[in-house]
Amino acid sequence: MKQTDLYYRAFREYREFTARERENQNQRRSIAASGAEFDRLETVKNICVIDEEWVKEIEKGLVFVEKAIREERQFIRNDGEVVPIEKAKSTSRASVIHLARHSDYITHLPDDPEDDLIPDKIFLLEKNSDFAVYENRFLYMLLVYTRDFIKVRLDKIREARNTCHIDMHIQKDVKFGSRHIVYETTLTEDRRDKAVSSWDKKDLEIYDRIEMAEHWVQALLGTPLMDQVSKVAMIKPPITKTNVLKMNHNFKMAVALYEYLSSYLGDGYDMQEVRRSFTPLSADAADEISETVLLTSFLAYKNANNLEGELRESFEANKKQEEAEREAELEAKIKRLKKRIAESGESPEEYMIALEARCRALEDGERRLAKVCEERDAIRAELDGKDEEYSSMLRGVDLLVAETDAAKAANTELRASFASEKEAIFGELEAQKEIYRAALERESEEYRKECDERVAEAERRCAQRIAEAEAKVDEARRQYAELEERKTMISAELHGLRKKCGYKTDAEDYTSKERLDELEKEYIAFIRFFNGEWKKTKKSIRRELLWKTKK
Repeated sequence: MKQTDLYYRAFREYREFTARERENQNQRRSIAASGAEFDRLETVKNICVIDEEWVKEIEKGLVFVEKAIREERQFIRNDGEVVPIEKAKSTSRASVIHLARHSDYITHLPDDPEDDLIPDKIFLLEKNSDFAVYENRFLYMLLVYTRDFIKVRLDKIREARNTCHIDMHIQKDVKFGSRHIVYETTLTEDRRDKAVSSWDKKDLEIYDRIEMAEHWVQALLGTPLMDQVSKVAMIKPPITKTNVLKMNHNFKMAVALYEYLSSYLGDGYDMQEVRRSFTPLSADAADEISETVLLTSFLAYKNANNLEGELRESFEANKKQEEAEREAELEAKIKRLKKRIAESGESPEEYMIALEARCRALEDGERRLAKVCEERDAIRAELDGKDEEYSSMLRGVDLLVAETDAAKAANTELRASFASEKEAIFGELEAQKEIYRAALERESEEYRKECDERVAEAERRCAQRIAEAEAKVDEARRQYAELEERKTMISAELHGLRKKCGYKTDAEDYTSKERLDELEKEYIAFIRFFNGEWKKTKKSIRRELLWKTKK
């Protein structure tokens, strides 16, 4: 049982016992009313507003980290050794290859040439699975980094969440009958032993999610794969992005989580200090404090007058008297019970079974009643807290109303003075506006003319460049046509030479439409070339004949 639960239970039973005495109730009311204006209870708590973004990123990334761990990536490590032939149980292809390279292991020949050669030694290959690949080591490093990332922030959030400062001052001066009590106490306490209930529901949900993420990371670190990887040296940043880390979706998202966490610079939360003052105390709190005043008065009076012995004797006597009264009451109840059993006409066993059933029904009713009472107390406590907040809000509203009234009076005076100043300022602004409008129109007209000139110049340059580009395009087309014609002519000449030299065979097919069109183009180009060359030849012949005639 927690200490708070223990004291709550004991104090509640104590209150139930003292509530039976009317005199005690009157004294508590007198004490609660005395010096109520001097009673003070203040608390200081911390509210931590958590940034949900990094929690979401961790939760999203851990899903893919878990999937990547389940892949259990590994590589096969080939370990081998040379052993005597009598220790070899089985051989493999690697054993034969190794023996072919080391013929010195064969030191003798068999007596029968048909028998197999048996070497003295042979190589045995052992294949072992190694899970310490770079990708698995990266996952282990990421989980360790994530665990530390969460732990640093969660420790500070827990410290803030579990911290509560209490400052209480009670001052009483009361008289009733022959007693005069002057009571004054001051309590200052700092507690960090449990979570306080000043958090918002959303922040509590995020806090629970952070704890779940921490447990998740610990569970992943406890997997057999991570346990094996933890035995080798952990990699250090910067990480090398292998093909698996870049191409495999699960590892790719794990890398994204690492890059996010390594570049995260914020604290991940915003700490706010909340101060609350319970002055004056609520009716229930004042009544409970009054109980402690009376209890302190009794303890001081008992020890000051050494009444322990007398009070113990009186307590034992009262206890014996109460026991005797309970026994007498029990005997009377038994007699009444026997009478009822006789009147009912049932056997004692049947009557007890019926009575037990009724008792169970009554116990269920008492439990329901206790639950209703607890709900009532919780609602009452909540309402008391709201009443205190409402009272403080009303005081704040009263101050705000007073300040508003003063501000209204000052505002009325300012309006009167501002009205005259506004008219003068508006007149001056209108005059300046006309001046600025005229200057703006002049500048706009000049800028418009300048723009028109620039546009005309740009159009002229554009037209000139277009004409130059068209001329270049025409020249390029002409050169292309000449080259195309020359290519066709050369192709025709090549076909002719091949036919003349016997390289062209009947197996080549030129009957298709595409090949025939190509031959036609080559024919036309060759005729054009032949005609041109014939003209040049005729001119040359004429010049030669004319020269001979003159000679």
